[in-house]
Amino acid sequence: MSDWIKSREEAKERISKLSPKDRLDYISACFECINAIGRSNLGWLQWLSNPSLMSMFDEATLKEFFEKLKEFALSYIEFDIEATKKGMRPELLERGERRPYM
Repeated sequence: MSDWIKSREEAKERISKLSPKDRLDYISACFECINAIGRSNLGWLQWLSNPSLMSMFDEATLKEFFEKLKEFALSYIEFDIEATKKGMRPELLERGERRPYM
């Protein structure tokens, strides 16, 4: 098994076992999740930037990649919007200002 697949399997296992008990644990667990997503995103960027690697995939496989990534991106962006709204003072949201709590 490649080192990359092994590292992704380990990340998957760590995340599946997360069971936060308090606020600090939730922050740490969120960090673990975001870190895993970030590493995967970097891997995808490397793949997509490599024409010789991408040429190995047929159109059906590339379509499958796109459909899954599109679904994930839309869901993640929606989550990002909702989380950002929760982190903003209501009076600033009403005025259209984008300053988080400080």
